[in-house]
Amino acid sequence: LVVQLFIFTCASSWFVWRNKKQYDLIHTQKTETLFADVVTMHSCHAAGIKQLNQISKEENGMFFGWVMALLRYMRPINWLRLFVEWFVVTHGARHVIAVSSGVKKELIREYAITTEKISVIPNGIDVNQFSPRFDNNNDLLQTLSIPGNAKVLFFAGNGFRGKGLQYVIDALPLLEEKN
Repeated sequence: LVVQLFIFTCASSWFVWRNKKQYDLIHTQKTETLFADVVTMHSCHAAGIKQLNQISKEENGMFFGWVMALLRYMRPINWLRLFVEWFVVTHGARHVIAVSSGVKKELIREYAITTEKISVIPNGIDVNQFSPRFDNNNDLLQTLSIPGNAKVLFFAGNGFRGKGLQYVIDALPLLEEKN
């Protein structure tokens, strides 16, 4: 994976650099190329690694947490991702789009970029295409064979730990206590 990522990044960067004059604007998602006018960042890899290191320390104790962190930083794929992310955000792109205010804060904190260089544009959806097919929650619960009085938690996404979903799950018994 490291070799493939490195080859793809180098090839796309060379192509963009060589042909940049042919385009008015070059936009990339995350870090597919080193040279783009605008880059959209869905996450901050540097902040994610720090968060994983903190979780490792909490779950495995300080010593093993540090060992896990060291091993994480020793992985070549992480070196490459961190370097490319740093270069694109600080030097390669004229402007950065973050998909959330949280990603914006992480990028500013990790790479000390100015607030003028970064904007927040949340991911959007076509509400005509992705609208609920049910008039109310009871229809949905019945379709899924869930009792009408059940407490339902829905989560769509990845980064389970980073989004703090564990706190919500831990709090679910408190809902039962209140009712």
